[in-house]
Formats: sequence, C-alpha cells, structure tokens
Amino acid sequence: LIGSGLFVPPISAYWLAAVPIVAMGAPLGVYVCSRMSRIRVVQTLIFLILIELISSLLLIPLTADIALASITLFLAFSGVYYLMYRSRRYV
Repeated sequence: LIGSGLFVPPISAYWLAAVPIVAMGAPLGVYVCSRMSRIRVVQTLIFLILIELISSLLLIPLTADIALASITLFLAFSGVYYLMYRSRRYV
C-alpha cells in the first residue's frame, strides 16, 4: 500500500513513524487503563481532549465564521451528551 503510490512520500513517512508508537503504546495504554478506575480514565481523557482543543485553537487560524460554528456545535453536542448522561434508559 505504501509503495503503490496511494500516499505521497511525506504521508508515508509519517505513517511509518507512527507504527512503532501505536504498536507499543496501544497495549501499554490498555494495561494502564485496566489498572485505573472508570472515573480516572474519563478524567484523563477529558484532560487530554482539552489539551488537544487548546493546542488546536492556538495553532490553527480561525475565521469568525468557523469559530462561531465550532462554538455552536460544541454547545449543541455538549447538550446531547448531557442528556445521554442523565438518561436512565440503559442503566
């Protein structure tokens, strides 16, 4: 797949650089998460997502339209997630 011309060379290099990280990091992450409580896993994921959000906001130039759409979608999906959290349907 890599030599077939479907990926441009920089993408192939990034993909090949990521393979060892994923091969080692995924099993290690599963082991670490299996030793943590469910709440601690959720807190860790939320923390990592916030870091990603902040770094993306700092690195990606945003227009006013994109920023407004992003905030609107964030609030809408936060509302959906809250309703799912409060739901007793699958408890």
